[in-house]
Amino acid sequence: MIKTMAAGLALMAAALPAAVMAQEGAKLDCVLQDTADDLKESLFTAMMASDTEAREPLFAQLRVFTTSCAERHGIAEDHRRSYFNYSLSRMMRDRLIEALAGLGISALPVDRALDFGPDGSNPALEGGITDEQLESIEQAYQADGVDFDNLDEAGLERIGMYAAITSIYWTSRADLPF
Repeated sequence: MIKTMAAGLALMAAALPAAVMAQEGAKLDCVLQDTADDLKESLFTAMMASDTEAREPLFAQLRVFTTSCAERHGIAEDHRRSYFNYSLSRMMRDRLIEALAGLGISALPVDRALDFGPDGSNPALEGGITDEQLESIEQAYQADGVDFDNLDEAGLERIGMYAAITSIYWTSRADLPF
């Protein structure tokens, strides 16, 4: 009987982290799953065009989804701004990865150069990208065999936007308590 209880407790203890991670994943994925693709595309287009006037009503629509998800998952009011920023930056980051791939460019050199990732330093680029960081990005692309000097304006713009959005993504993710 004690062996059975011990085995049951061991199974429960092993399953608990997976259950917690699933709940966290549901919180992190909720807005992306609930937001229609056309809204995601409109947000991406407005962000890439730096169209502040077009962005505001789109942000208002996205806030409806983030508020709904926050309420559904019990995310406290004081974390909702970070939740909105995380959700928006994740959408934009995902779309930028696709856009870069469409140009034959990977986003991975930016991640390596700026140390983005779950175990990275994830620098906040609030003041913009420094010359040193730009040089690191260029070197990372060159190490991957990409002639950075011959990238067109669209490619360079998307690389810069990816760096900025990924910074917001990781900073916002770090601000969330889950």
